[in-house]
Amino acid sequence: MNIKMGSWEPGIHDNLDQIKRIESGKKLEKQVRKLDRKKRSAVIEGSSGDMYKVTLDKCTCFDFQARQMPCKHMYCLAHMNGLLDDMPEYDSHNSSFDKDAELDRYLRLYLDGQIPVNGYIGVCSALSKIK
Repeated sequence: MNIKMGSWEPGIHDNLDQIKRIESGKKLEKQVRKLDRKKRSAVIEGSSGDMYKVTLDKCTCFDFQARQMPCKHMYCLAHMNGLLDDMPEYDSHNSSFDKDAELDRYLRLYLDGQIPVNGYIGVCSALSKIK
């Protein structure tokens, strides 16, 4: 992905943990209590009721303070400023992805002892959600 957000290097957003935070951030719009698009800052209410001051470079939440990497609040702000518009979107009508072939491939990997049962179950659970 080529997300240009604050002073962060674009590649920082490509790992699984960050992608989870991006998706969580997109769902936080209703928690935004104050938004300044020009300054690219916000105040977002957390699930515990705490108010977090957010910019594209920092956030007052525990996740950011502990990890020093973009948190879901920062991604919410980025989303509301249109910076995540280039995120990949799955199009089930225009996909050449063969779910059944992937399920068979992962079954073979599991049966050959190349992946653990928990990994196999996790992949199958995720693949089963694809329509």
